[in-house]
Amino acid sequence: MKNLNSMNKYFWLVLLSLAAFTRVDAQYSICGSDEYYQQQIKKNPQIEQDRINSDIQTRAVMYGGAASKVSISPDAELLIPVVFHIITTATHPVTTNLSACKDQIRRLNEDYSATNSDTTNIRPIFKSRLGNAHIRFILATKDPQGNPTTGVTKDTSILTYQAGDSVKSVIDWDHNFYLNVWVVSNINSSSLPKGSTIAGYAVFPWDGVRRGKSDGVVIDHNFVGYTTDRTLTHEIGHILGLYHTFQGGCTIGDEIDDTPPVTAANLSKCNSWPTSDTTINTCHNDVPDLPDMLENIMDYASCKVMFTKEQVVRMRLYLTTNRVSLFYYNTVAGIANEASLNTAAISVFPNPTTENFTVEANGISAGKTVHIKCYDMMGRLHLDQAVVASSEGDFTQQIDGSQIIPGVYKIVLYEGNEMKAVKSLVKE
Repeated sequence: MKNLNSMNKYFWLVLLSLAAFTRVDAQYSICGSDEYYQQQIKKNPQIEQDRINSDIQTRAVMYGGAASKVSISPDAELLIPVVFHIITTATHPVTTNLSACKDQIRRLNEDYSATNSDTTNIRPIFKSRLGNAHIRFILATKDPQGNPTTGVTKDTSILTYQAGDSVKSVIDWDHNFYLNVWVVSNINSSSLPKGSTIAGYAVFPWDGVRRGKSDGVVIDHNFVGYTTDRTLTHEIGHILGLYHTFQGGCTIGDEIDDTPPVTAANLSKCNSWPTSDTTINTCHNDVPDLPDMLENIMDYASCKVMFTKEQVVRMRLYLTTNRVSLFYYNTVAGIANEASLNTAAISVFPNPTTENFTVEANGISAGKTVHIKCYDMMGRLHLDQAVVASSEGDFTQQIDGSQIIPGVYKIVLYEGNEMKAVKSLVKE
């Protein structure tokens, strides 16, 4: 649904989200991301301004014709490494194992590629809106020290019970290179109506460097695996910048134009779906006036099976900007996805090199500051050389590599704040 950009938008968004919570009874488990966000902006109001600015910029790209900072084919597969941190105790056991985590990855990959079999249940009026995000999740194969890993860790801590952000202090892998998922016994839901439970919560992507060790998803262990409730699919939607479809109710909106407006969370059980609940339509200000999209993963209905095409665009925009390090030069997590970027725009030679090397690129604007950054396989920055392009088009710069020890590196080129390309370099 379309938005109303205003400084007061989130005030109303919060009120409407809380109104949705009052509909929850003991039969329902909900997402805690909105509540978590409210807590964060109380601690640091600047986060809210960041959100407003981020929404304005994103809508300008999606609907206003503005150019994206990173040009990547919409069909290019983007890979995200995931690590599951299982936190357990003898009194509050968490039984999630590697098999369940693999099942969860399978569910994520189906949902984010629109290959889940239950898309056949999408009503005809919404079938044309089904979006394929072309995002693939893998269990990380290297830990932060470069050692082999299954992508699943296990620790003991009482913080798993009534868990909140403090559980993240037990173990945390660099959020720049891993999507951290903390699997806990249960999540503190004391601020919600009695009997309600929080299935999971996530950190939105516009919190910038302040995310740090808090970034990722906390999830109740009962919702991990190849489950139909799709809790982790939903929470990663928040990680990649999606709001709930009911965010802001009928008038304010979720920043997405191809999701019909929804007044509050749909808690439909979708009995005998798709032959029942098809007439639920809580808002009538959209043209054409469509029923609530119970099928949407960012709502709460039990028949949620899809992202829309424009939700996909928004997620990929956030992944390739705010969260770009999750998929490019990401060999620290055991993957290399540089082919998703325009590597043809950059040449690095000689390669391998024993000392100095030259970087050539095309499509650079005269007068722009070009940053050439060199990262090792741990994601550590070894070199950052800034040069002002003297002419339009081709760009050539020799780099002193004498201080770089032998190894494999990623050379990342920026024009201003725009990432242009990435290329591997071997130093002998």
